[in-house]
Amino acid sequence: MYIPIKQPLEQLILNTFRLSGVHSVHGRIFGSGFIAKQHTEGKGEDFFLVTNRHVVEGTSQIECQLANVSGQFPNSCVLKGTTKMFASDPVRGWFAHPDPAVDVAVYRLPRDRRFVDGSEARLDYSTISTTVFAGSSEDIDLSSEIIFVGYPSGMIDVKTASPIFRAGSIATPLSLDWGGKREFLIDASVFPGSSGSPVFKVADKGQVRFIGKEVKFLGLVTETMQFNAKGEFVSDKVPVSAKQAVSFKDYLNLGVVTKAACVEETIIAVLGGGLRPVSSTN
Repeated sequence: MYIPIKQPLEQLILNTFRLSGVHSVHGRIFGSGFIAKQHTEGKGEDFFLVTNRHVVEGTSQIECQLANVSGQFPNSCVLKGTTKMFASDPVRGWFAHPDPAVDVAVYRLPRDRRFVDGSEARLDYSTISTTVFAGSSEDIDLSSEIIFVGYPSGMIDVKTASPIFRAGSIATPLSLDWGGKREFLIDASVFPGSSGSPVFKVADKGQVRFIGKEVKFLGLVTETMQFNAKGEFVSDKVPVSAKQAVSFKDYLNLGVVTKAACVEETIIAVLGGGLRPVSSTN
C-alpha cells in the first residue's frame, strides 16, 4: 500500500513509533515514542529514540515499529508499509535523565542509521531537531492549541504503522512546574499507551511546517489523570498491557507532559558520558 505524504503535519507520521516489549511485572506492554536529532558543532548529528523512563525500565525485547517510506521528500514521499527497530542492545542501552524524578529515557542510534534487521531509517527528515524544542520561558499562551501523536491503548495501523493524532490545549503555564516537577498539564483525552507521545504547539493550520517557527516541541506525554471506582484521584504511569485487566476509571481529560528541556538534557548527558543504562531484564 502506497500512501502519499502531502499535508505538513503528516510528516510526524514518519517520526513517531510504537514501542513494545516484555515488562518484568506487566508482561507484554505498549508505549509511544519519537526520534530526536541533536547537532553538535564539529561532531555532526546524533539521533535518539525518546520515550518515558517508566516504559523501558524493567522492559526487555524492546521493539519500535514505525512507518516505512520511499521516494523523494517532500514532493514524492509515500508510505509503503512498516519497519521495525530493535532497541534492546544492553551495551548501547536506554539511558534515563540524571534526575530520577524526570520521566525521560533515550536510546542512541548508530550514526550509520542501520539496525539489526537490516533496515535503514530516513532520519534526514523524520526527526524532531532540538532546535524546535520549546523552553519554559517562551511566550506560549495558556490554552494554546496543541497536538500529540502516538498509540493510545497500543492502537496502530497495521498496514502503515501510522500513529493517531489527538488535539487539546495547554492547561497550566509552561513557566510553572506542576506539582513541583518539571511538567505541565494539557486539556486532552490521554489514555494508557500514549506515554512517550510528542506534544507540539502549532500555529495556524494553513501555515504549519514541521521544521521552523510554526511548530514547537513542548515535551512528551508522561501520564494521565483519572478517578478509580472508589472515587479516588489517581495518576496512571503504567504502560498499557496487551492483557490489560478490565478496570473502571473516569478519565479527567487531563494529561501530564514532561517538558522539552528535560529531553535535551538527557541527550546532552548521554553524549557527555557517565550515565548508566536504565535497569532492565535484557
